[in-house]
Amino acid sequence: MLEIKQYQLFINGEWVDSSTCEHEEITSPAEESVVGTVQMGVEADAQWP
Repeated sequence: MLEIKQYQLFINGEWVDSSTCEHEEITSPAEESVVGTVQMGVEADAQWP
């Protein structure tokens, strides 16, 4: 069984969590199975302090 990897957002040189809890599954086109998840960013995640 394949390990499902979870990815964060890379913003301003750092790996960070999204301000929302939403994520999208990444599916392997060859096997049609989930191989990972990515967090869904919103505009607020990219704002400078």
